[in-house]
This record gives sequence, structure tokens and C-alpha cells, in this order.
Amino acid sequence: MKAIVGRLRRLEDHLAAKGLASTKYFQMVVYDLACKRSLRQATYTSQLWPDGTIMESIDLGGDPDARVDVSDEELEAWIRQQREATGTGCETAR
Repeated sequence: MKAIVGRLRRLEDHLAAKGLASTKYFQMVVYDLACKRSLRQATYTSQLWPDGTIMESIDLGGDPDARVDVSDEELEAWIRQQREATGTGCETAR
């Protein structure tokens, strides 16, 4: 897996140097409206589509026992952490 992530990064760097890097991305955040947004059971997945678009899926799951809703800043920090951990190439998203 590390070899694939390394190769992907090299390809992204190569495309960026030629001005061909994709800046398109799609982000979907899903959570239960009856519960507070929580990172306790949250999951993150990303996919590279054939046209170069990066699709991110964030499932917050919801936590009926949570006392406080996760803030937008906390959510963005968690997403950045997940991108770094998975090697997703959309660090400049948003």
C-alpha cells in the first residue's frame, strides 16, 4: 500500500509541475440529524475518479450520548488528519 501511495504522490507532483493537476473534488458529510455530530465513530474514505476528481466521504455516524456537537473547526482538523494518514492529494481543498 505504501508503494502505491508513494507512486500516486509522484504522479500528482508530476502533473502539478505541468499544470495538469486536478483541483476538482467532491466532499460528502453524512450524519444522523437526530444525534449530535461526533468523531467517536467517524469514518473517512476517499476515491480518485477516472476524470481526476477526488471524492471524500465522511460519515460522522452520530452519537446520541454526545453532550456537544463537534465544531466545524474540529471537523476540518480531523479531515486534514485523515487526508494525511491516507495520502489523499486534496490538501488544498476548500
